[in-house]
Amino acid sequence: MIEILRAWRRVLRWRLVGYGGTALCGVLLQPSTARAQVKIHVDDNSVWVAENGGTYTQEVWLQDEPTANVTLQVASGDASVVTVHPTTLTFTPTNYTTRQHVTYTGVDDSILNFPPTHRETTVTYTATGGNYAGISEPVSVTALDDEPIRYTVEEGPTYNLKFDYVVTLGCTPAVVSLMASDSSLLGVSPSSLTWNEQDSGTQKTMSLTFHYNNALGQHRVSLERLATLPVGCRPVPFQEIIFTVNDNDYQRQTLSVDAIPACGT
Repeated sequence: MIEILRAWRRVLRWRLVGYGGTALCGVLLQPSTARAQVKIHVDDNSVWVAENGGTYTQEVWLQDEPTANVTLQVASGDASVVTVHPTTLTFTPTNYTTRQHVTYTGVDDSILNFPPTHRETTVTYTATGGNYAGISEPVSVTALDDEPIRYTVEEGPTYNLKFDYVVTLGCTPAVVSLMASDSSLLGVSPSSLTWNEQDSGTQKTMSLTFHYNNALGQHRVSLERLATLPVGCRPVPFQEIIFTVNDNDYQRQTLSVDAIPACGT
């Protein structure tokens, strides 16, 4: 009887494993309804242009071979910030890895944006056709302001001016040179500031001394900032800073008095 029970258990166990294995295999062999992951590739998802007609050329391609021709619609979120050309791209099963190009162009608003010194929008690539239908890819585009920043200062004092610089990975050191349009009016110290990946975005300070002079009237002097980066890196342009320097000299006048006639005459 014990042997019979053991045999029954072995048969039962086999049947359970057998049925379970069959059921499990049946689930695995069912057609998958999940959509294969495909992607629109761009060379950079965060780029900048100068607003005064500056451009950036974006490279675009597809990750996987499409099942049919794919058309990408290219749209700027705000055409008053950035325009795009062309507005459509077409990829086929034979050229889907060939990089195509879209040019972003900054649009000048003739308004000083400060702070911040930029405007932003999003360029979106949206696909139709084949297995890419409905797939999209966003790109953040920053339009940097080109209008000069203006300050009014007094002749004689030293002022501290702070600004930061965000570096791009692999594009360090970033050296920003500081140049006055007239060193007899404006002294700058230090003459350059340097950023690395460790202090990217950190505010740094420069001292500006507006020299005394004996000339009468207000003066204007500008400060230019020029970024120097390693070869192959794209330096961000800075706005010009213009200072109106109030004079502290007074005009001296000599008064002439007519001779006073003698009394009784």
